[in-house]
Amino acid sequence: MKKNSKILILGLGLSLAFAPINSLVSSNINVAYAVEENTEKEEITLEEYIDQAKKFMDSDVFKKFEKDDQDNYKELLENLSVENLEKEKSDEIVKEIEKIKLSYEYNELKDEVLKLNVASLSDDLKKEVKAYKDSDETYKDYETQINKLKTIKSNIENYNKELAESKKILKEGLDKYKNSGLDLKAEKAVLDDEKSKLDDIEKAINSLNKKVEDYNAKVKEENRLKNLSKLRDIIDEEESVKNSYLYKKAGKELKEKFDASLENAKSAYKNLEKKEEVNNVDDLVSVYNSSKSNLDGNKFVDEHKKLIEYFDKNKDKLSGEDQEKFAKLINELPNKEDSNLESISKLKSEIEKAIEENQKQGKLNKVTRQVAVPKGTGTKKSRSFVRTGVKSVGIVLVVLILAGIAYFFATKKSKNNK
Repeated sequence: MKKNSKILILGLGLSLAFAPINSLVSSNINVAYAVEENTEKEEITLEEYIDQAKKFMDSDVFKKFEKDDQDNYKELLENLSVENLEKEKSDEIVKEIEKIKLSYEYNELKDEVLKLNVASLSDDLKKEVKAYKDSDETYKDYETQINKLKTIKSNIENYNKELAESKKILKEGLDKYKNSGLDLKAEKAVLDDEKSKLDDIEKAINSLNKKVEDYNAKVKEENRLKNLSKLRDIIDEEESVKNSYLYKKAGKELKEKFDASLENAKSAYKNLEKKEEVNNVDDLVSVYNSSKSNLDGNKFVDEHKKLIEYFDKNKDKLSGEDQEKFAKLINELPNKEDSNLESISKLKSEIEKAIEENQKQGKLNKVTRQVAVPKGTGTKKSRSFVRTGVKSVGIVLVVLILAGIAYFFATKKSKNNK
């Protein structure tokens, strides 16, 4: 039976079923009846009590009384309605009336509690229910027993609510990890067993959590080792990359980005070694690979050749002094540690500027000049160089002088022979 269908005495919102009988008031024709509702006590007169007791006979609760109890109730009510009834007598009658109602309240509540005694109930609650199961005792104080039953019922309801919530959590966990490869047969068996108690469900939840935690720890360690390997590969190639033309002759900004990505990889590696959390290893590897691929040092050889070709084509527009100067600078570029594509561009701009200035002054050099680039230019250590033609003129003069000397001695010998 629902709580709101328990025995009620109608009128003024009072529930007499659970209220004690208090002391009588001063008038011997009034019985003071106190109802405890939300810790507040409200008293009614004997006449008001009789009126409510009569209305109670029309309730569904009264109709469930056995015939003898109904008759007894009516007779007690008639006796209570006698005029000028003594206070002590009225007290006794009121107690008897309330005892009838409370006995039915007790029995109905007892039946409710016994229905809650299922296999999944905790052992402690089963013991409490069992104490009432086989008891046919007629209590003098039904109120106390009703309160006890109410407490038991409330505890069972709270227990069942917690049991249902825990089963829901366990089911959600099993559904979530059913395809994870974890062995969860034992936990599922507990969930499917209707006799499983709250303790059993909680142990199954803890077991599931432990298996998930162990699995996650294993996966985490595997990922840590994989990430360490990825970062180790980056760190191990630092020397070879930095010694290559790819890096050495790359632009300053590109080298700085590469260096930064390398340092980030090293820092992440150290953190992983200490088993600290690093969640962006793939991003770090991606940034490193991108910065490495962006290094443009390999273009240096091609651009250097283009600069030589440009100089060879336009050298006649320069003064002899500028030719010597720029030829020297061009030849030195490959072996300069800090030279890169920007250096080539800068040097070409200087040559263009020198040509422009020379043309403005009308100083065009008519001497034939030559650029020679030995085969194999563009290797790790380029020895390509530019010749301006001045050295070639010197060689011709030496040859002429040697020829003159030879001619002089030949002529002298001819005269002596005559």
